[in-house]
Amino acid sequence: MDQDRSPHAVPDAGDCTRGHDLAVRAQTLTNVYARLAEAFEHLDAPPRFHFHFRAGGYLSLDQCGVELPDADAARAWAEREARRLTAPEMPLGVDPLDGVIVITDDSDRIVCEVAVRDAARGGG
Repeated sequence: MDQDRSPHAVPDAGDCTRGHDLAVRAQTLTNVYARLAEAFEHLDAPPRFHFHFRAGGYLSLDQCGVELPDADAARAWAEREARRLTAPEMPLGVDPLDGVIVITDDSDRIVCEVAVRDAARGGG
């Protein structure tokens, strides 16, 4: 039997290297495709904004957030909510007029802040 065709023959180093290179390339392509699929999945989704309320030492974190078209829409939403905070039926345990709504994106970066006092006066 030919020594190169023996079932016990050891492949030469070139064969192993090529096989390893192909496996690495396949894994790399799989990773790239997975990242692309994830990116495309979020293309149509509107951004999610979180509206945290801060007043003095009090902080209320918005864990859910709201999907809105852009930062301008998020600011308008925060201004409406700030005016609602000053309604007498909203007992917060703090003076809402001293509060600020901190708007963050899904990466927890601050987009803007809305002072409740300014929004209540209509200034936003």
